[in-house]
Amino acid sequence: MFLRKQLWITRSPFSILKCYVRHISTASTRFDAATKFNEESPNPEDAADATSTVLTEAVDFQKRIQSKNRLTWWEILRRRSERIRNGTHSDSDTLNGVKTTAITQKTRGDSFSYICLPFKDDLFLRDFYINAPGRLRFGHLFQDLDGLAGRVAARHCMPAEPMNVTASIDRIYVTKKIDEINKYNFVLVGYVTYTGHSSMEIYYKRAESHNAAKKLRAKSENLNKVPPTGKESQMIHNMYMAGKAVKALDIKPGNISFMSDTKVSATQIQQPQYRNRNGFIFGGYLLRQTFELAYCAAGAFSRAAPRFVSLDNTTFKAPVPVCYTEHVHEKGENAASAVELSSLMQDYDTAANHVSKDLHELISSPGTLIQVKVVTKTRSLSDARHFTESGNFVYSFFVPRDASGTFDSPGYSSVIPVSYGEMIDYVEGRRRAYETADYAQQLKMNGEMEY
Repeated sequence: MFLRKQLWITRSPFSILKCYVRHISTASTRFDAATKFNEESPNPEDAADATSTVLTEAVDFQKRIQSKNRLTWWEILRRRSERIRNGTHSDSDTLNGVKTTAITQKTRGDSFSYICLPFKDDLFLRDFYINAPGRLRFGHLFQDLDGLAGRVAARHCMPAEPMNVTASIDRIYVTKKIDEINKYNFVLVGYVTYTGHSSMEIYYKRAESHNAAKKLRAKSENLNKVPPTGKESQMIHNMYMAGKAVKALDIKPGNISFMSDTKVSATQIQQPQYRNRNGFIFGGYLLRQTFELAYCAAGAFSRAAPRFVSLDNTTFKAPVPVCYTEHVHEKGENAASAVELSSLMQDYDTAANHVSKDLHELISSPGTLIQVKVVTKTRSLSDARHFTESGNFVYSFFVPRDASGTFDSPGYSSVIPVSYGEMIDYVEGRRRAYETADYAQQLKMNGEMEY
């Protein structure tokens, strides 16, 4: 039995990677090692994308730290100081010179890579990937997926060594519940499907017609350029009236929050242990950090342990240097119940999703779909006033109704925007919720939601 998930990661400007995650449940499945990374290869593209990824810490840290291709941070600092003295510049702290600029034809097999995560067979590994409620810790999985994508891109480009960076992730969507990871061994598989050559252009557009249409709509319906539709304008007015009604209550219901009250933030200094091959902070590590902040915010908002549903529209706008501080800000953009809200909120909005009769699916019972937007900014320690926006991340979670048994009637959580800026954020979040729901329906029609 396996489940296939699809992940698109753009590593600009070279390739778009398609990764599949297979969940295997069979007594005959055996793995000799938790990782298969071409460990004996002398090629730098087979080295870890981050000095300390999840698998490094959990399984084979000693093997990786003894690799002759591993460049220490001390050596990077020495090279950087030498370049400053010589007045030279380099985009990478680890790649010196150009080996070759030759472009060679590659097949999918040339870049094919995979990672085994034997949660069923390896108790120690399972304990490292489990979260507090006993389910899969998706932040760790995101870190592994991005590291795998980096390895795939590097193998595709070899023997050249371009500076590959994660540019964006179109979508990660969970098609079934993953409650008991002790029953599954996971295999993460990745290979290059598109590199920008004209001979591949038509095939790519056909294969990704849904994503292409989504991006076209995003350009033509950008709320920074085009006002909300008539229906959305009416919804904004309904939200305004609902906000006034809630403010007028002597005792505000515990399951209704104003958007400004859901915002949380965190500041972290970026240490060299989480750098990539180019000396910047590993994109998978940033994914993990932003996901866990979003998870905390969704849990605090809903007063229950949320289930991850999807990652949408993630963009890395600028690399994050080591020793910079990263400022992570979260705000709940959209919270829609999977059925109608109470009489106070019934004209406020309608749900994008419908309760499924299939118990394998995440939204198979009434509850609240929570969308969280995370914005990251960086600043140098030497310039505390200048911030650079480094990325936007949008995560969706689902909380079944009365999951904790303490909700006020009717048992759903709702967020109310007050300012016009918050209204626009809500409308954008609502559009994404409908887009993701449509994507899930397309997967069903195509028979891709396998159990």
